[in-house]
Parts: sequence; structure tokens; C-alpha cells
Amino acid sequence: MSQLAYVELRVMSLSEWERFGRAIGVQCVRREAAPDSEMLLRIDERDYRFWLKEDRADSLGAVGWEVPSAEAYSGVVNRAREWGVEVEECDPSYAIERRYGRVARLRDPAGMPLEIGYAPIVGPARFERSRPISGFKADNLGLGHLFAYVPDIGEIEEFYKEVLGFRTSDYITWPEADIDAVFLRCNSRHHSVAFAESSSAAPRHLEHVMLETYEVDDLGLVLDALQSEKFSLGTSLGRHINDRMLSFYASTPSGFWLEYGCDAVSVEDNGSWEIKRYSNGHTWGHAMGVGLTPRLLSFG
Repeated sequence: MSQLAYVELRVMSLSEWERFGRAIGVQCVRREAAPDSEMLLRIDERDYRFWLKEDRADSLGAVGWEVPSAEAYSGVVNRAREWGVEVEECDPSYAIERRYGRVARLRDPAGMPLEIGYAPIVGPARFERSRPISGFKADNLGLGHLFAYVPDIGEIEEFYKEVLGFRTSDYITWPEADIDAVFLRCNSRHHSVAFAESSSAAPRHLEHVMLETYEVDDLGLVLDALQSEKFSLGTSLGRHINDRMLSFYASTPSGFWLEYGCDAVSVEDNGSWEIKRYSNGHTWGHAMGVGLTPRLLSFG
């Protein structure tokens, strides 16, 4: 696996997402085939990183992962089937719609719908920021990361490593927050996905998605914009203990949180990275708003 390529969301209000997207600096593009019911969010030169489809309820539609070669694609498909997972290799028209040469669909052990894409199709349209920020740290690193609650992190860690080829960056076991989490990477981003068990959070739900910018000033500009547009902030500014990300969290129109950050560490696979287990999630900040928690997005 080489990157987190895209996230498909079923959302109740495209107009609110468009307003939110402009506040955080992404490019909002109404899809030509369905302008009243579908919208693409861009953060780099890819045609989309979020695909939003209007629906009667908010839910996670799919998580797209990209592989770097035909051999890697076949390897994932074969290993998944050996694991006992049902894999659907999609027809060419579906793959082209997703902007890939080939796409396969499957579910991980927690029931999260995954799509594996090979050979991305990239158009000529330039990314146009909707706010004067430095831009997003994406491209070959992918969209960012996502964080979800699952029933069994041991099983999910084994699947993502053995079948999908991820590597463990570290763990957080934080009793006060009722979180036991594993952080997994597929490139030099500290983690592209993280999973947690918690007795107080329903499993099979997405908690947040992260976007990373290049400059600290971007965080301030977007904080001002979100507050001006009356969007709720989930936390104050803070720095994470493991990936060193400086960030804050905001409630999206679908209820789950968006982490908006910068200044995270890079992990080079040269044998120098040491896997650690942390007992807290932050070195400072990230104070939660009073009575404010994310509305977890179902996928199971």
C-alpha cells in the first residue's frame, strides 16, 4: 500500500459541506454527472480526495487505498482471499469513475468498506484553494489519516500488516481516556490509519479524518474562518505525543471530527524508528469543548 487515496461519504447536506469545505481551504467541485447530489473535495492535483453523496443519513461509503504497481494490487487481492475475505474486482467503468485503472472492493475484519486502486488517472485541472493557505501535505503521502473504533485492534492490526502491507508506528494505551490504539503507516507519514478499542465508544465507527497543511499560520486562518462561519470546534489547539502533530479538531457537518494540523514527524523506514507505547495522547492542549464529542460515523 502506498497511500490513503480517498474517502467516500454519504452526507445529509451537501450545501453545509460546501460551506465547511470553503472554510478549511479545500476546493469544492459539484460532480458534472450529478451536480445536485454529489460533490468532490480536492486538496491537491488529484481529481478528488473526498467524494460526497447526498443521502438520508450520514455514513462512511468507502475508504480508498492506492497500491504502487500491478504486482502489489494482485498481491493484496490474493492475500485477502487467502485470509478468507470476499474480494470483488470491479468492472472497468467503475474503476474509471473512481479515477483508477483497476479497483477491487473488500471489507476489513471490522467491516470497514475498502477499495484498492492501481494506476491513478490524473486530469489537467489545477487545484484551486478556496482560502489563502499554503496548501495541503498530500500528493504521494495521500489524503492524510483516519481514526476509527473497532471491536478488536489485535485482529485489525494483523490484517492491515499481513494482508495490506502496513507497518506499526506506535501504540497509545490511555486508561483515563478509555483508549487502546494502534497507529499504522504505509509511507513516511507517521500514520495513515489508526484503530482503537474503547468501552465507551461504539465499535465500527469513524471518529475523525486528518488533513495536514504546511504552515502554522494556516491553522490560525482556518480557525478564524470556522469560528466566523459558526462551525463547532471539537478541541483547542494542541500537540500530539506520538506524531508530534500540532492541530485542532472541528466538527464536520456530518458530526465526525476533522483534525486540521501541521508539523508532524516523518518516518523513514531505515531501521531507526523505535516503536513505543504511550500513556497519553498529547504533550499539551487539545482540551475538548464542554459537552462536545464527535458523532461517530457508522461503517459496520
